Amino acid sequence: MKNVFGLFCSIFIVIVLFGCAKQDSAPVPNDSIKLQINFYCYSFDAEPTLDCTKTENDMRVVLVEINKVWKQADIEWIFGSFNKKSINSQQFDLTGKETTQQIKSLLGDIAPFNEPGQHVWNIVFVRNMPPPVQGAAGLYWAPVQTVYFGETKITKKGTIETQPFVLAHELGHSLTLAHSNLPTNLMGPGAISADLPILTNDQIERVRSQALKGPANRDDMPSTSPNDPVIE
Repeated sequence: MKNVFGLFCSIFIVIVLFGCAKQDSAPVPNDSIKLQINFYCYSFDAEPTLDCTKTENDMRVVLVEINKVWKQADIEWIFGSFNKKSINSQQFDLTGKETTQQIKSLLGDIAPFNEPGQHVWNIVFVRNMPPPVQGAAGLYWAPVQTVYFGETKITKKGTIETQPFVLAHELGHSLTLAHSNLPTNLMGPGAISADLPILTNDQIERVRSQALKGPANRDDMPSTSPNDPVIE
């Protein structure tokens, strides 16, 4: 009887200790992924109304804001460099009759160049997007793997400042995310006015997978998403 009682006590102690250990153990978080952004401030000899006015410090402030969103995916965007670039009239000169596709092609022609396999994101700041896409606050142009971000957006009610969450949204496109119908989702219609846009578990899994490969190219974009998504 004494041996049976001792065995019972030993089993009980093991169960209690195992239960406590299980209760105290926290889920293992995803490893944080750090992604470098090189910022570009463009000015245009032939189109001065498009000239970027932001400073390096302004872009660092924007970076802090977008990281608040991307923290939920354990992705941290790291400041790489700040570059000023002047675009001459031979490179970019508008007639005012360009189509949306022609504008995107022109923007693609002046995109920053990365060496093949270079794991870095390029973001080009302009004062506002040129017509006929001036109603857009930004776009991710997959063929050149570049985000274009307008400091302001021209609406029917006038010109408004573009919120940092718009840039976070475009980075979502660069990680293969399509638009969402969820109003408070980062890729949804209400993202720019949400206190903190959210990402679903499926989106988080997708972006973390793409983040390890680099900015999405044309073939990476989902078939349900436009090749050149914009937020309006």
